[in-house]
Amino acid sequence: SSGGEAAEAPLVIPRMEAPPVIDGTIAAAEWAGLAEQTLVRLKDGAAPAQTTRVRVGYDETALYIAFRCKEASAEAIRSRVTLMEERDNPGIFSEDTVEIMLDPLATGAGTVYHAGVNPAGVWYDARQRSITWDASLRAAIGTDDGGWTAEIALPFADLPYIPRGGERLYLNLTRQNAPGRELSALKAGDGSWLDAANLVPAIFDGPPRAAGVNVGGLRLGDKGALSVV
Repeated sequence: SSGGEAAEAPLVIPRMEAPPVIDGTIAAAEWAGLAEQTLVRLKDGAAPAQTTRVRVGYDETALYIAFRCKEASAEAIRSRVTLMEERDNPGIFSEDTVEIMLDPLATGAGTVYHAGVNPAGVWYDARQRSITWDASLRAAIGTDDGGWTAEIALPFADLPYIPRGGERLYLNLTRQNAPGRELSALKAGDGSWLDAANLVPAIFDGPPRAAGVNVGGLRLGDKGALSVV
């Protein structure tokens, strides 16, 4: 844009030719063509001591996110919340966690959909900060001497629409590194990283078309009355 501050360039979310296998291993062939983003330290935008690299893509079924979390002290990768029955336990946010914040309709009102996963593969999911929302999220974790990896698939059936390309949204991808007491995200910011000011603009790659929309379990297709642009 011209005049005033330049608009923040949107993060482009590529369309994937085939879905990655959600197994906790970021296979190069499965994530080919998806640029890595390196998270920055939340408080000042500097490089974190323990780097986190993320990739994000989509197909007609789901949004896919891969986190690679460096951890110099492998024995420090531990979780107290370890049972799947502990889903939605906010205790995961006091330990190592990676998180996804989404405002899929680009309302500018802040995080609408929020999911977090710890190194034990236990997740937290909420819509408008209510844990009564349960997504059909899939997550797999891998650990090694250099750190840990999370691969996540968030089905569009749990979100307001199925993107066809060109839809705009706001999001953030974040990590809490508990051993180093370090927070990192796609951009630096103040306050809660659920806040609108801490989300970044993004766009689903592909030719702009009307989106299929989930309404009460039904999908309105390209010729339906409801479309998202």
